[in-house]
Amino acid sequence: MKVFRINQQQAYELVAKIPPGTQLISAIKQKWEVVVIPSDPKFLSGRFPKTITKYVDDSQKKSAILRCLSEIYAASCEENFLAAIEQSGIACKPAHTFKFEGGTHRLLELKPNKKDRLYFYPARDGRKVIFLLMAFHKKDQQTPDEVSGPCEEEIKKILRSRGNFEFNEEKNVAKK
Repeated sequence: MKVFRINQQQAYELVAKIPPGTQLISAIKQKWEVVVIPSDPKFLSGRFPKTITKYVDDSQKKSAILRCLSEIYAASCEENFLAAIEQSGIACKPAHTFKFEGGTHRLLELKPNKKDRLYFYPARDGRKVIFLLMAFHKKDQQTPDEVSGPCEEEIKKILRSRGNFEFNEEKNVAKK
């Protein structure tokens, strides 16, 4: 399965211009890799970059998603990623649970406010990898099918790959 490694600067640049002096976490310190799944060989073709463009369209939403990304990258430096996320001050909870190949799997959401969400899946199958799946601006309490359906399919792809990921780097991911 092909995935793109995404560093903190690249993730931030999907959302907004990075102000000078912003402290970024060195990839060397990360114990977990942060990746996105492309839909074709180009990085920006994946669901995560597309949902940033579609749903993160004003300063409040950008601020909320940047806060989520900041906490993801800070927690990626810890061995126990989920414990670090839970201590971050941003609510983290299962957004959708499903059964697949004899196990129960959870799509997780970071919830920085009442409406904005960042959906992700931490996988520990040989390597420690955090899959950024989707950004979304919710209108209801329940996770809508337009989020749970596509994210569940991507998690099933991740599980089917059994940790056999082909990591790629993208040098220029900033929005055009």
